Amino acid sequence: MRNISTSTIAQLLFVKPPRLNFAHMVGELDCALARCPTQSHRLTWDCEDIALFDLDDARIVLGYAERPGHGHGACLTASVGPRPGSDGTSPLLKRGEAMCRLIVDRIQSRFQADAILWHQSDEPLTSELLDAMTEELPPLDVIKRSRVRPIKIKVNHPATDLANDRADRPQAPSAELMRLRSALYPEGYQGESTPVMLPAPRATPAQRLAVHALNATLVLVSLPVGAAMITYSVLRGEDMRLSGRAMALTGAALAFSQSAMGQSMLAAI
Repeated sequence: MRNISTSTIAQLLFVKPPRLNFAHMVGELDCALARCPTQSHRLTWDCEDIALFDLDDARIVLGYAERPGHGHGACLTASVGPRPGSDGTSPLLKRGEAMCRLIVDRIQSRFQADAILWHQSDEPLTSELLDAMTEELPPLDVIKRSRVRPIKIKVNHPATDLANDRADRPQAPSAELMRLRSALYPEGYQGESTPVMLPAPRATPAQRLAVHALNATLVLVSLPVGAAMITYSVLRGEDMRLSGRAMALTGAALAFSQSAMGQSMLAAI
C-alpha cells in the first residue's frame, strides 16, 4: 500500500509549445478546488509559472516551463502530495494519485501532450523540487526510442491448415438485386458465359423499302432466287443482311458464268 505522504507528479511534455494561458488555467483549477470539502484553501504564486494550492495538509502544484531544454518545446507539471511540515493525515491525500490523474486528463482534453512522465516522490511538494525535476528531464530522442515497442505477430492457424475447406457457393440473389438486374439488362440476358440470341431490332420503313428493291432486282437477275427472297420477306419479315448476301452471291455466280472458265464449265455440263 502506498504511503499517503507520497507525492504523485506528472510531467506533460510537448514538442511544440501549446497555445495556453497558464494564468487562466490556474484560475479554472482554483475555482474547481474551491468546491472541495476542506477547512482551508489558499492559492500562492511562487513565481509567474508555478502555482501552489494548499488544501489543509495537501498541496497541489501546477507549473509550466517553456523551452526547458533537451529538445522539448514545453513542460507542464501537475502534482498532488503533502504540504511541507504537515503530518499527511488529510483525507484528500488518500486520493492524491487519482486526483492528479484527473487533473492530467482535464489538461489532456484541451492540450494533447506528446509524452507524459509519471513520478512518485517522498519529498514534500515545493517549487525547488519541480525546478530540479524539470532540469533533469530526459532528452527528447531518448523518450522517442523508449516509446518504440516490438510488434508481436500471432499466427492463429498453423500453415498446414487449409485457408478455405468449404466450397464457395453463390448466394441466392435478393429481390433488390433482381429488380436492379431487370432494369439494367434486357429481357433474356443471361450473362457472358451463356449467350442468348436476342431478336433483331425492327427495320425502319426506309430499310424495308431497300430490301424490297433488292428482292425485285434479284427477280430480274435470277427468278428463282428473287422469288425465294420475296417469299421469305413476306413470311418472316424483311432482312437486309440476308437480301444483301443473296444479291452478292447471285452477282458473283452471274459474273463467273460469263467468264471463260464459266463458259467452258457450262459447255461441259
